[in-house]
Amino acid sequence: PYLPESKYDKEKDTTGGKKGCETILRFLKQAKAHLNKDGRIFIVFSSLTNLKSSMIKNYKIKEIARKKIFFEELIVWKLEKN
Repeated sequence: PYLPESKYDKEKDTTGGKKGCETILRFLKQAKAHLNKDGRIFIVFSSLTNLKSSMIKNYKIKEIARKKIFFEELIVWKLEKN
């Protein structure tokens, strides 16, 4: 779930909260405690999601890919513990 919630789409399988990033940020906050020392997290999100690297604490972030699809761009980040 990574899209901003709209009045037309409030499905939990696609929307990640009002801005679209709340579910991702909540997951990353909890995941740190379960991630192995050399573990990695890959996240996919939309350019419509208001997600900025400055919002993510305690992870090293590397952009892996971008692909323009219709009205949005899909972005893949790899995250590792700092």
